[in-house]
Amino acid sequence: MIAHPDVKKKVDVFVLRIYGLVIFHKGLGHIDDVKVKRSHIESSLKTILR
Repeated sequence: MIAHPDVKKKVDVFVLRIYGLVIFHKGLGHIDDVKVKRSHIESSLKTILR
């Protein structure tokens, strides 16, 4: 069975979007962790410098 080229492109784009969501979701999670750690360090420094 030969698929129409447009159908194959639509499926490829869909798969890439799902893959991108998984990859970027993990990446954004790491960024959130860094922000939390940074804010914790900044608040600790403010407390020490008072």
